[in-house]
Amino acid sequence: MMLTPLALGVNAPVFLSALFFTEFLLGAPYNITQVSLRQAITPDRVQGRMNATMRTIVWGTIPIGSLLGGILATTIGVVPTIILGGFITMLAAGWILAGPIRIRVQPDPVG
Repeated sequence: MMLTPLALGVNAPVFLSALFFTEFLLGAPYNITQVSLRQAITPDRVQGRMNATMRTIVWGTIPIGSLLGGILATTIGVVPTIILGGFITMLAAGWILAGPIRIRVQPDPVG
């Protein structure tokens, strides 16, 4: 949904600049927090497995999504595919927000 203005040709350089600047500001704190949390709550003996599993889940789904996005864009068009991708992204965030886990304080390290 965020890339819809780009697909429609609405001032793409300004839009992309704002998008990349936002990613620059939010990307590093997010990654530091999520990796630190995972490492804090995972016992030392399975740190490698946890990291390998997360990398497989995160990076392994990118080619699948790219392939499906290309097929969908060819079938229904680029703009509807981008809009659908935006809705799917919002569903992913909703899944996390509706989940049972709420972390208000950093957990004590497991070790």
